Amino acid sequence: MNLLRIRAVIEKEWVEFGKSRLMVISSIVLPLIFSLIPIAMAIVFRYVEIPDAEFGDVSKYYAMIPQSGSLTNKEVFEVTLLGAFLYFYLIVPTWLPMSMATNSIVAEKERKSLEPMLVSPIAINELFLGKLASAFIPSVLITWAMFVLYLIFMYLFLSAAAFSALINPRIFVAMFILAPILSIISVMLGIIISSKVKDIKSAQQVGGVIILPVLVPFYLQMFGVMSFNWAVMLIGSAVLAAVAYLIFRIAVRTFDKEAILTKWK
Repeated sequence: MNLLRIRAVIEKEWVEFGKSRLMVISSIVLPLIFSLIPIAMAIVFRYVEIPDAEFGDVSKYYAMIPQSGSLTNKEVFEVTLLGAFLYFYLIVPTWLPMSMATNSIVAEKERKSLEPMLVSPIAINELFLGKLASAFIPSVLITWAMFVLYLIFMYLFLSAAAFSALINPRIFVAMFILAPILSIISVMLGIIISSKVKDIKSAQQVGGVIILPVLVPFYLQMFGVMSFNWAVMLIGSAVLAAVAYLIFRIAVRTFDKEAILTKWK
């Protein structure tokens, strides 16, 4: 395996990605919106006086926060709502790499440029890893940048007690373990989907359905149904890692030279 050839594939993919103004804009705008929503809410909570009575019955939220004993109703609401919005950040490592992978492969299928690469000196596994890494690296880095921005503004605008309750091992497991796993799964699903469809629109429609389960934890926590602690997140990450391995085996078989030449249409 030649790392220089893998790097060349990554650089080629990024150059092609940069030529798509729509993809570049969407990869900037969507993470920016997801970042600004909780930041704006934290600023509002900081400067708008809201009596505790206005929050109504928040007892179900108290049970979801281990450190809630010393928090006011407002702080419990802040921690629950702003903590739930963190799950939105998991959309980026799910949506962005899948979009990059499907756009790349479907575009090459339309241009008939994938087949000539198969007769070049690059090995099929180098091409596969290059495409995987080219979508994985930016999506994870953007997610981590969003998370750092989130931490900075939560620290600036939440009370010390609320910030302490918000920052727990669960969110670090989500960002540094779960997010990369979701990104890898998304890239490989993008490769599999791209082998079955003929245009980018169809690939994006299928990919949009796959993103929906990521939103489930957000709504469960926002409505006080349940919250996921760090142990549950870690177990979930382990399960998804096993799923990622199975999808990887399927994607490798899909991204086979013979399959590309004979089955990809």
